[in-house]
Amino acid sequence: MRFKTLSTDRLVLRNLESSDVDSMFEYRMDPQVLKYQNWDSESPADLQKFIEDLSPNGPDTRGEWFQFGIVLKETGELIGDCGLCPSIDQPSQFEIGITIAPVFQRMGFACEALTTIMDHLMFEGESHRVYASIDPENDASIALFQKLGFRKEAHFIESYWMKGRWVDDIVFGILHHEWLNLRKLSRT
Repeated sequence: MRFKTLSTDRLVLRNLESSDVDSMFEYRMDPQVLKYQNWDSESPADLQKFIEDLSPNGPDTRGEWFQFGIVLKETGELIGDCGLCPSIDQPSQFEIGITIAPVFQRMGFACEALTTIMDHLMFEGESHRVYASIDPENDASIALFQKLGFRKEAHFIESYWMKGRWVDDIVFGILHHEWLNLRKLSRT
């Protein structure tokens, strides 16, 4: 699936750029964000290399994450990023993740961005399933994905090695036809 710039009333979802490094590094290294993520960029130079290595075309490589920026349309400020990872075995399935800078959380930006991305994946890409892997202690992410209509599919006990210890993992997912039905209901 080719990535294209997407926009909403308040946001632009676009490829990450070199100019995003400082902003992205700052919010990604915030302890509130790091608590729930296995982010391993140790310096702005690492992040710069990460951005340079991203395919400009989108999530074309199975099993590899593609990250793109979430930008305020009005100011051009990077406020977060979102990642997609096509399944190794089934390229019509994607894992999705999102990070919003703490100062911009609880303003509806994550919901707005994810709804736009999901519409793109389901209506244009005709993806079969999209799922999110969430730390069971991350109440805000759980609430976000439930609000979007994702259902809890599994709770794996000590299944994920993160930061030197085994942690639990909850998987939320939604199927193509479920998303289409939800979006039909919200448009009427």
